[in-house]
Amino acid sequence: MGKDLKTSETNEMERDRFYLELMSKISAMTASYTKLDTLLKVILDLTRECLRVGRCSLMLIDKDTEKLRVKVASGIPKELWNSIIVKIGEGISGYVAKTGTPLWTGNIESDDRFNKKNEPKYTTKSFICVPLKVSDKIIGVINASNKLDGTIFTEDDLNLFIVVAQHSAFAIENANLFSLTQNMKNYLESVIDNIPAVILTLDDKKRVVLHSKIREKILKVSEREIENQFYKEILNDRIVEVVDKLIKALEETGVSQYSEIDFTTLIAEKPVPLGISASYLRGVKNKILGLMLIFRNVTLNQEISKLKHLEEIRSDFLSMISHELRTPITSIKGAISLLNSMTKAKSKNYTPPDKCAQMNELFDIVNRNLDRLVMLINDLIDVTEIANNSLRLNRQKSSINAIIKSALKKLIGEAVKKSLIINEKLDENLPELEVDTERFEHIILHLIHNAIKFSSKGGKIDLSTYKENGKICINIKDNGKGIKSNDINKIYDLFFQEDSSKTRKYGGAGMGMHIVRKIVELHNGELTVRNNKNEPGVTVSIKLPIAPNP
Repeated sequence: MGKDLKTSETNEMERDRFYLELMSKISAMTASYTKLDTLLKVILDLTRECLRVGRCSLMLIDKDTEKLRVKVASGIPKELWNSIIVKIGEGISGYVAKTGTPLWTGNIESDDRFNKKNEPKYTTKSFICVPLKVSDKIIGVINASNKLDGTIFTEDDLNLFIVVAQHSAFAIENANLFSLTQNMKNYLESVIDNIPAVILTLDDKKRVVLHSKIREKILKVSEREIENQFYKEILNDRIVEVVDKLIKALEETGVSQYSEIDFTTLIAEKPVPLGISASYLRGVKNKILGLMLIFRNVTLNQEISKLKHLEEIRSDFLSMISHELRTPITSIKGAISLLNSMTKAKSKNYTPPDKCAQMNELFDIVNRNLDRLVMLINDLIDVTEIANNSLRLNRQKSSINAIIKSALKKLIGEAVKKSLIINEKLDENLPELEVDTERFEHIILHLIHNAIKFSSKGGKIDLSTYKENGKICINIKDNGKGIKSNDINKIYDLFFQEDSSKTRKYGGAGMGMHIVRKIVELHNGELTVRNNKNEPGVTVSIKLPIAPNP
């Protein structure tokens, strides 16, 4: 009996030593292997060693199909691995993956869950399967069979296998997380490499963690020496001075800092403006994780600023010249009107009839051209205000029909000269609308003027108003040549001319429709321009919402 006791103690000591060696190997496995394929092979070899089996397999749950697939195996031909697919809940592996419960059977053929009985590849009837589980999440299973000594698995084997599986699951999850982190790092590096700037991220010790490809001559070491280096050890001395000041200001204020210096880069012979910014990288709960330094060639930014300044000068010039021209023109127009009245009165007594007619015609020409000039200047003012977002409406209750009639009265002479027929179909029961009367008449003048200009001699223009779906609708229809289909959306572009040649048939500065659309939009209206169906010409439609009664 003493001999049996001694043998038992020896066996326990050997088992304890085996367990210690196994735990050491598991710890080394968890810490050393981050590449998943290599790790799975190590886990498989460890399983074969600790259980002393000839056949085992490691299966992971496919995230896309939610089925178990063999990732590595021993005793199973590699060409068969991809064909072994097990649904969750089916067979022993599927059962263990579904329940998370280890399964240990002493006789395969007596277990209904095992559907591959009497196969010669199973040299013993004993089979063991344990889940790979991280917290409550099951990521796969490990199967083992065919003990090399021909015996069945014991409860000690099961407990040992469970320990191996637990540590293996964590090692697999760590490898997956490492792979995900590495992929994310590669993704971020790819992103910052394609940003037109040099980016350095620093840890809390101000050492380089990530960096983009160095396109500028800002380093005093080679690019391969950057990672894990203190920023002062790698940056050009002049840039270090600037960065030091930015970081100090950042730490004092907590606000991102920016500065510019002139610096000679690899891609420019002369110094160019280099923008340098420093900001915090923050994590969960706004915790500071490190710093980010960005270096950019800001030549383009400065050029854009210059262009914006030139645009402001141009806009100011247009505004100034428009107002400066308007004042004397108004005075001239008033003087000519007075002179015209005086001449007409005197001509009845002192001037021959033929001379009176000639003078009156000259006065009409002057007035007509002054009207065109006033319209052009008004357009320039409107375009300037639109560009500056300063165009404001002076709304008052007005009759849309009255505005149309007033505009038509000013242009009727042009229509008569082309022998045009003007058809008016205006709904006299329309309610008044709150509109900017002056500006709205201005756009109606534009639209009727266009209709007259593009209509053929002896043609017709239809003007109509009506109420529909809570809106007042205005249609201006001509029978001119229409608009080319590829130009229909360009007519609103500033200074657009369908024919931009110096010898073009029709005049105009190309501002009218740009202004019309903007003023209609400011009235919350809709503007559409379309070619007429089955007949030549264009129809312009404006729809204005009817304001609710106070």
